[in-house]
Amino acid sequence: MNEAEGFSCCPYKGASKCKSSKDMEQSDLQIKRDIWIILPDWVQHYNHERYHESLDNVTPSDVYQGRRDDILDQRAIIKSRTMMRRKVQNLRLAG
Repeated sequence: MNEAEGFSCCPYKGASKCKSSKDMEQSDLQIKRDIWIILPDWVQHYNHERYHESLDNVTPSDVYQGRRDDILDQRAIIKSRTMMRRKVQNLRLAG
């Protein structure tokens, strides 16, 4: 950026695209506003909807609220039922 002129030029597809420092400041402010608009949704998703492998595939809010063990126990019950059903079905098909 040439501070004396207040312009910044960037090469873009063989041409140069120039912006004034005022335009750049306005776009920076818009980006900051957009981040503050998007941030609460991202935090909601990250803490309440996204499963984390390091937490045995439960959400951080499940761990915080003490539901982790109940969820993992329920998953283990479902898994054992599913495996038993598969075993019975495969034995029927085999025989």
